[in-house]
Amino acid sequence: MILHRVVGAALASMFITGAALANPDGAPWGASNPQSVQNCHSCHFDGKANLNSSAITLEGVPKAIKAGETYRLTLNLAKPEKTVAGFLASVSRGKFSAQAGDLEVMKGQIRSTEPKLEIAKWVFDWTAPEEIDGEVVFMIAANAANDDQSSFGDEIHFRTFTVK
Repeated sequence: MILHRVVGAALASMFITGAALANPDGAPWGASNPQSVQNCHSCHFDGKANLNSSAITLEGVPKAIKAGETYRLTLNLAKPEKTVAGFLASVSRGKFSAQAGDLEVMKGQIRSTEPKLEIAKWVFDWTAPEEIDGEVVFMIAANAANDDQSSFGDEIHFRTFTVK
């Protein structure tokens, strides 16, 4: 009976630690969509996901997009009483670029690769597509975390911004 409890506790510990450490370089690509089966809340499942969260702001998004124009965007996450933060953003059209070494870009997505400790703010560029024939959708997922390397006690925020 004691052996069963020890083995059960060890397996649970491996699962929780594995989930927290499975993506040490940042959120898995594609996890910014809250409707996706594999999103940020899938791993940081403790607590309710904050959909359309006002804690996320995206500055520099134009009201009207000019084809081929590059915009400097600033992503902010208000993270009261949390120790660290990170994010993943995707865009339906155009491309991101990053000048900072703590950001990584891949196919219309950008993510933080190192946690922000005090101020959760990231600056990066987005270049509009050469032809504008519809809306552009930015999907952002951000994690306000307690830095205990587990899936527990973190707050996942999602927000979508649409420009026509």
